[in-house]
Amino acid sequence: MTSNNPIGQGDGADQGPPTWAAPGSAPDAAPGPPEGWSAVPTPAVPGAWPVPGPPAGYPAPGYGPVGHSPVGYGPVGYGPAGYGGHPVPGWGSLNPMLMHKPGILPLRPLNVGDVLSAAFTAIRNAPRVYFGLVLLMQLFTLLVCVVIALAVAAVAFGSNFDNSLAELLLGVGAGGFVLVSTTVSGMCAGILAYPLNQQAVGRRPGLGETWRMTRGRIPAFLGFVGLMVVGWVALLIPTVAVFVAAAVAQEPAVVVVAVLVVVATMVLSVWLAVRISLSLPALFTERLGPVAAVRRSWTLTDRLFWRTLGNLALMYLVVAVIQWVIQFGFQMLAVIVILVDNGSESNGAMVATISIYLLGMILAIVLTQPFMAVTTAVLHLDSRTRKDGFDLDLGQVAAEVAAGQHTDGWPPLSRNVAPAFPHGQPVPPSPYPGRYPQP
Repeated sequence: MTSNNPIGQGDGADQGPPTWAAPGSAPDAAPGPPEGWSAVPTPAVPGAWPVPGPPAGYPAPGYGPVGHSPVGYGPVGYGPAGYGGHPVPGWGSLNPMLMHKPGILPLRPLNVGDVLSAAFTAIRNAPRVYFGLVLLMQLFTLLVCVVIALAVAAVAFGSNFDNSLAELLLGVGAGGFVLVSTTVSGMCAGILAYPLNQQAVGRRPGLGETWRMTRGRIPAFLGFVGLMVVGWVALLIPTVAVFVAAAVAQEPAVVVVAVLVVVATMVLSVWLAVRISLSLPALFTERLGPVAAVRRSWTLTDRLFWRTLGNLALMYLVVAVIQWVIQFGFQMLAVIVILVDNGSESNGAMVATISIYLLGMILAIVLTQPFMAVTTAVLHLDSRTRKDGFDLDLGQVAAEVAAGQHTDGWPPLSRNVAPAFPHGQPVPPSPYPGRYPQP
């Protein structure tokens, strides 16, 4: 008699459940499972948990023959269960972007150790670019100041100037050199941001390439210098006025007010200096104008003030110690020259003394200026990573450099920032949180 009942079910009370047999055994080797359940596969390794099967009449998807590990799960005994044999995230797995370092620094937000390490590594890998550029610009500055001083002396005094006039001329020339040298140092801080960005993607730019790619930004830099002079003068005028009023009045209350104003001005000056400290790298590498570079620095240091201040203060401390050691040695040499001259303060001794001071100053600047410039450039790049996701740009360009592209240089402009939306301005919602939409 033929039964229409489903396979595995009896058609009467006199029939019991079907007999289930394990593969390779006799039919009556083991009793069958309850109705509606398929056989439970034998664990591949003792101690593994059995997995219940699907309802009767349906194949068991994802499971191979008995005795093998279930398909889709990692081997038993190799850490926590995952998919495709990979461990669950958070159990020893590493984010590859955290380890990605195509150049001198990792493409991720940096800590203090990363900033210092990147500064020293960049200079060690390209000393001709960093030290050579600073040395050439400082020597050019010194040459220009000497020529101007000699021209002024020839026009004003001719050959009729005595020892005191010579000393005055040398003193004014040294002061003018300090001012001009400070301006040139600021320009170097912006120019040296270019090789740092190239080294971040695995390139090693030369001195000629660095100058070629940044010389067009010098007019914008001069505009930035003028903007800074106007700003600092406007900040100091009220302070000087209060201080002069206190000196004239000689009243205790006015003196106290003057002291408080001076302290407040100093604190405000430090705060403003930190907020605009990234202006020069932005001006030279992002090709912004003077005002736009200041706004850019203000945006990049937003909510990163203390971090920026700490890194700059640490590098300033290191640089100050190095400069003091170098200049102290040259000061001792100048004292020796004066002692050899028996303190007569002759023209030759004075010229030699001031020349030694200037030489020590130039050497100290050449040996320390690159460290400050690179530290500022690293902080600018790190702030771009935190604010704009600039690590994505660096990673993409690093891959292109590895493929043989950008042999003539790479302008470090962000590809993730739409040019239609200026920095610091609100933009429409983006599918990539924290980043501007693609242009």
